[in-house]
Amino acid sequence: MSSKNNIMAAFLNPKTIKGSAASREFAVRMIDINLIRPNERNCYRITNIEGLAFEMELNGNHVDPLEVMDNGDGTFRLIAGHRRRAAVLLRLERGDEISPEVPCMVKEYRSDDLLTAEERELVALIASNSQREKSVFEKLNEITAIEPLARKIYDSELAQKKISGSFRKFFSDNFLKMSSSALQRIQSLSKLSDEGRQALENEKISETVAAILASLDEEQQLEYLIMLEDGLIENTVTAIQEFKKNINDSSFHAVNDEDISAGTAEADNLIASDRPGGLSAEEECESEDSNGRRQEPAEEIASESPQNPSGDVPDGCEYSNKNDSQADASSGPESLQADIAIADDDEAEKKAVEWATGALMEIKDVCQKNIDMAQKAGDSKSEAFWMLRKAKILLAASALS
Repeated sequence: MSSKNNIMAAFLNPKTIKGSAASREFAVRMIDINLIRPNERNCYRITNIEGLAFEMELNGNHVDPLEVMDNGDGTFRLIAGHRRRAAVLLRLERGDEISPEVPCMVKEYRSDDLLTAEERELVALIASNSQREKSVFEKLNEITAIEPLARKIYDSELAQKKISGSFRKFFSDNFLKMSSSALQRIQSLSKLSDEGRQALENEKISETVAAILASLDEEQQLEYLIMLEDGLIENTVTAIQEFKKNINDSSFHAVNDEDISAGTAEADNLIASDRPGGLSAEEECESEDSNGRRQEPAEEIASESPQNPSGDVPDGCEYSNKNDSQADASSGPESLQADIAIADDDEAEKKAVEWATGALMEIKDVCQKNIDMAQKAGDSKSEAFWMLRKAKILLAASALS
């Protein structure tokens, strides 16, 4: 293993590794593969098992020695060789005529004045994977695991005045072989939402875009990803920086009042068209009698229910509290169920979701009209404002589905 790829192991000089496994030679012995357990702290993917199994078969069933530790109960845990173990198990499962015993080096680690035995085991586990290609999240997991160990070494070296400078530079230069800015970028990915992590893993966003996305809260991250999926924004650093600037810029909310009023009024009209008789919230309140009950023909009640199955009180209306004896029988829950005339609760919920989704989609269309108007006018702030509104509408609609 080259010193370039084994920076951490190289930094553990002979003085600090005194008594550890790294300074000893271990004989190879044969161990039944079924007695070898994967290491719980292994954070690396086990990939292309079929390919490795085929290589073993081509090479006369040769298996490079695994590195293991004795669990003390007749079983062993892996330090190096998780892919080899998986490939041998695959060949045994499919019936290949091979021995279940594989060559192993049984290692042991002891604590000293710098690192514990468990920490030295972790060093060996990570060092054994130093030459493999790693995903960004494997790098993140590795950095998270190594950092406390690097901190111990840094504090020790600093106390002895052997080094100077910041821990971040010491950590990135001596343990990770990357720049401090690259280290900061990878560490920032720990703040990605689940949707953000999935988008990065599926290569829908780049690592640099993901790092900027991670600086936003989860709701804002989701808004960006919805806009990206809908083709409303690009997967570029410039696009997400502008998105972030618009969120943080207080003037972003100072959109032209006439545009907002016009769009809001149109959205309210769309919602009102789904209310009984096409009334607005205010008009519906005004249609109540002095006791807080709607004044409307009996035949209108029946036509109302399919359009408003939820029975929600419109915004802005205040209904007085009445007991059962004061309430009109026609406004009671039993009468409402009869008007809805839906077979069961599942059907009622389905109708409610369909109505709500339809209303949200109409509001989304209003947002799109305002986006188009803003684009024609060259008003980037208004455009971004209505894009965010549209993203929130789509978010609400996705929650219903």
